[in-house]
Amino acid sequence: MNFSSFLSKYLYHIIAIVAFIALSALFNTPALQGDKLNSHDYFTWAYGAQETIDYYKKTGENPQWSNAQFGGMPSVMIDYYAESNIFQRVWHKLMGYKIGQPFNPFYFFFWAMLSFYLLSQALRIKPIIGILGAIIFGFASYHPIIIAAGHNTKMVDLAFLPGITAGIVWAYRGNYIKGAAIAGVFLAFFLDAGHYQIIFYGGIFCLLFALGFLVDALKTKTLKNWTIASLSLFAIVVLGFLSSSSRIIQTLDYNEFSMRGGNSVLSEETNGGLDKSYAFQWSNGLGETYSMFIPNIFGAASSYDLGSNSNYAEALNKLGVPYNQAQSLSSTAPAYWGPQPSLSGPMYMGAFLFILTVLGLFSIKSQIKWWILAGGILCLLFSYGDNLDWFNYFLFDNVPMFNKFRSPNMAMTITGFALAIIAIWGLHSFFLEKNKELQWKHLKYTGIISIAFFALTLLNIAFIYSFTGTADAGIQQQFSQAFGEQGTQSVLNALRKDRQSLAWSSWFQSLLFTALTFTALWAFYKGKIKEKIGIIVLIIIALIDLIPTGKKYLNENNYMDAYTFQQLFKPSDLDKAIQEDPDLYYRVYDVRQSPFNDSKASAFHKSIGGYHPAKMQAYQDLISAHIGKFNGAVLSMLNTKYIISRNNEGQEIYQINPNALGNAWFVEKSKIVNNKKEALNALEAASLGNPQSDSDFKPEKEVVITEDFAQKLKSTQWNLSDDDNASIILKSYKPNELIFTSKNENDGFAVFSDIYYPKGWVAKIDNKEVEIHEVNFLLRGLEIPAGEHTISFYFEAPSFEKGERLGFIGSIGLTLLLIVAAVQNLIIWNKKKTAK
Repeated sequence: MNFSSFLSKYLYHIIAIVAFIALSALFNTPALQGDKLNSHDYFTWAYGAQETIDYYKKTGENPQWSNAQFGGMPSVMIDYYAESNIFQRVWHKLMGYKIGQPFNPFYFFFWAMLSFYLLSQALRIKPIIGILGAIIFGFASYHPIIIAAGHNTKMVDLAFLPGITAGIVWAYRGNYIKGAAIAGVFLAFFLDAGHYQIIFYGGIFCLLFALGFLVDALKTKTLKNWTIASLSLFAIVVLGFLSSSSRIIQTLDYNEFSMRGGNSVLSEETNGGLDKSYAFQWSNGLGETYSMFIPNIFGAASSYDLGSNSNYAEALNKLGVPYNQAQSLSSTAPAYWGPQPSLSGPMYMGAFLFILTVLGLFSIKSQIKWWILAGGILCLLFSYGDNLDWFNYFLFDNVPMFNKFRSPNMAMTITGFALAIIAIWGLHSFFLEKNKELQWKHLKYTGIISIAFFALTLLNIAFIYSFTGTADAGIQQQFSQAFGEQGTQSVLNALRKDRQSLAWSSWFQSLLFTALTFTALWAFYKGKIKEKIGIIVLIIIALIDLIPTGKKYLNENNYMDAYTFQQLFKPSDLDKAIQEDPDLYYRVYDVRQSPFNDSKASAFHKSIGGYHPAKMQAYQDLISAHIGKFNGAVLSMLNTKYIISRNNEGQEIYQINPNALGNAWFVEKSKIVNNKKEALNALEAASLGNPQSDSDFKPEKEVVITEDFAQKLKSTQWNLSDDDNASIILKSYKPNELIFTSKNENDGFAVFSDIYYPKGWVAKIDNKEVEIHEVNFLLRGLEIPAGEHTISFYFEAPSFEKGERLGFIGSIGLTLLLIVAAVQNLIIWNKKKTAK
């Protein structure tokens, strides 16, 4: 093949890749200039993962356990470094990821577009239309919103999902090996990124997609081909899960102990999942579906710039608020008024998408379109959460995995993906339609439905919507004392006018883009413009519509320069002062901000706080019952040596807790309770700094144990009266290894300030394994014989080695499949070349 023929054959693919690079670069210019995203969730992860990152960089090994936050938890839930899964290294390279650093958003947009473009080619859609589809999918507003928030694994999985779907299409269209190989590689990336909620929703969509091909196979009597394709795809699903099995198995092991596993002793619900009220907090309102096509119909975001001339700012000015302060409040106004607690922005897919999707439902001849639509609608129903409680509560209570996830609104991303597929497939079919009468019929019906849609939303905006939101109660409370009831009401009325104004301007803008889209399609139908010109016009409409909307949520204000970024990972003077403590292992309680929604202290110390959406359920119970109430006994038994806070002038200060019990200590007696709930209640004590009563829990003297553990002990009372020098000293610290020396004249019982976790921790006394007992609700306890001893704790997840072996098998299997697919394509290419 000479260069000219190569260029003519692959020109559009080359143009597509160049376009995706250019668009991603232009949208993310600060990132390419070396700036770093200032995203909350990245920093909460990075600070909490710092111990794990440092250990891996130093040793090249997975620590498997981290003590940096919440007193300790498996590190697979914080950060995981594959030893056998080569595909983790591959997707890290493809995403430009460096250990511990934030992702460069350039790669998110590039791979989202390229992945969707690959799907368009699997569907045999014209490349130029595939470019349009890639832009629609890549720049859907939810993507810049979650990137700005630091939801990196979610974005990675959304970017790779179309690639999996592309492989499925190729497999069911007869390219079994090629399709399986492509689906397998993207699936390996998808699973390793590990956003299990998107994996769950994406898996349901892919399953419905496969069922659509089954129905098609039954109609066309090609069931044999469907069976072969399904078997090949099933094989790659197995290999894909095998490649990521180490992470998946360890996550499943941890699940029963995590908040996602449920079974809180403080809750009457023991469904093995999240509490309903927590799981469904972020549920889309039914009307928020409109936001996919009219972005600001529900007020866009909870913090939104209404502009300098807003009614809100004017109302504040009239009440005597200084101009600058009123402008500042207006620039971060609570414009969102939907049912969710807060919102960073709408899941906007483009006004033109509505008309293209409706056209697709008319134009696409394959019945698979209905299965794609069904997948989208099903995920839309999921996204409604408790606003469609009869449906979602049933799933939550009866369908496996549903009760493990929160924030169901993200399911709407799969709806947008489904609509984007139908839109470009339908556009392709519309342009190919030779029957002009049928073409006009499809276009006419599309126009009628679009008019009905905009008429319905117009009625809602004009006559039905109240523009009253959940944030209004907070505003009323904030301003009522200063402005009185009447003044506060005037502010709220002004805010509602601004919300309605936003809805109107958004409605007109969406109507304009829809009208332009329809006009371009009509012009092609009438023969006034050629197909390519029509598609280019649609691409321009998409760019003008989506890029500015996305830029509202991800722009230069979301970045910081590299120097500022680096400073955030350097200890402050306060941190340095605490770090001078010679103790190998102490803990801090940082209350400068919300202690369980911020993890900065974990970057420099071991913390009893932090942030993780799947912390251990027992620890969450301890937070709710005691830590949050500053229970002094509980803080002391967790070896909370330093309390970090701010004084009245806002300066950072720390206080030493003189009662912190250290890493381990001997106790004199036990308090035996019937169950874990009683064990939790038995920890009641005065708040830190207040005098204790006789009934308060005294962890320095007594240990709380449940009846079942008590039966395993040789004794439940220990004589320390003649042994004032009994001691346990930590001699060596690693995240996954603690070495102590003990000295005691009589047999005794020691409590360790570390979290009890039965799957992986092993204790040895003088190199002889002993049983670890669960004491004080969630700490470790050991029976210590008299004398001088070396006590060691080691952590190795029991499924780690097994998972790594399976991961190696899966990685090798997928690699071999890729090689086979490449050889097969080379043979086919040579045959075609010889035939010419």
